Amino acid sequence: MTKVLIFGTGFAGQGHAEAFRAAGAEVVGIVGRTPHVVKEVAETMGIPYSGTDWQQALDDCKPDVVSIATPGGAHYAPIKQAIAAGCHVFCDKPMTHSAETAVELCQLAEEKGVKTAYAASFRYAPSVLHAKRLVAEGAIGEPTEIECMSHFNLEREIPFGWSHRREDGGGRLNNNFTHTLSIAASVVGDRILRVIGEVRDDLGRAPIVDGVHNFA
Repeated sequence: MTKVLIFGTGFAGQGHAEAFRAAGAEVVGIVGRTPHVVKEVAETMGIPYSGTDWQQALDDCKPDVVSIATPGGAHYAPIKQAIAAGCHVFCDKPMTHSAETAVELCQLAEEKGVKTAYAASFRYAPSVLHAKRLVAEGAIGEPTEIECMSHFNLEREIPFGWSHRREDGGGRLNNNFTHTLSIAASVVGDRILRVIGEVRDDLGRAPIVDGVHNFA
């Protein structure tokens, strides 16, 4: 059975754990930054190992796959450590905060012979599956261009955090386009040659509040 180690204790990390279990994998451990929180989540979900040291968890659990569900600016280092340990990586978007670090991780993964993937939403929505079927059946001919209009409707009062900071992987390109790209690739094919874009914060302002652990 495939062994999975989770990094992140919020709704995303817990969701990843449930999803991997539903797919038949064994969740062997979970890591978080706050000792009492990660201990509580592990006990509630019946995960045998919990801790706050990612490298130690990699050494102790020896997972086949790691699932990284921390805030956007905290992905690069743990992904690099996981690749060095020979683990396949499943990660919330964005995998890194820059093109340069993304290329670096891609090269490291290829050299190590492991796979990386990010968690994209809506790829299997009925409307997307219908569009994919129409293209496969030739109902609209050979696609030559895709135009996407995005109405994100993100809550404007979401507390200030990583999603508002470019250096932490925030911005519209990292948060919304990742899902849109996955949808487009699903409909017309996954052979992506090149991507270009700019990171943009469409909110402009956000309230500063006490620390929020779970954004659900």
